[in-house]
Amino acid sequence: MDKAKRSELKKILKNSEVVGDDSVLAMANLAAFKTLKSSQLIVRTKTVEDISRLVKYLSENKMTLYVVSNGKNWGFGSKVPVKNVDVLLELSAMDKIIAYDKEFGTVRVEPGVTFKQLSE
Repeated sequence: MDKAKRSELKKILKNSEVVGDDSVLAMANLAAFKTLKSSQLIVRTKTVEDISRLVKYLSENKMTLYVVSNGKNWGFGSKVPVKNVDVLLELSAMDKIIAYDKEFGTVRVEPGVTFKQLSE
């Protein structure tokens, strides 16, 4: 992704981390099997507002998006997208347990909540 678009995203996404470091991208594009699919940039966010801003920007610029929560499911490719994409949106920082209903055994969570958090 070119530097101009990366800079624009950093300005637009006030509550997010925009990562373009080659070593970080290399790890995000690593899977337990051979693949040539990859993401060009990673956005890590904690807010719904930044997700909305990101999706709007990508849509206006005809750019592609792949979303993961924690991206640690190696059997399904970790964080590697199913096709080459411009931006990998990582939601692991959205890790709040919003509600728990003991009577019905239901829980409402943000996308980054892990099974470990739930069991604790």
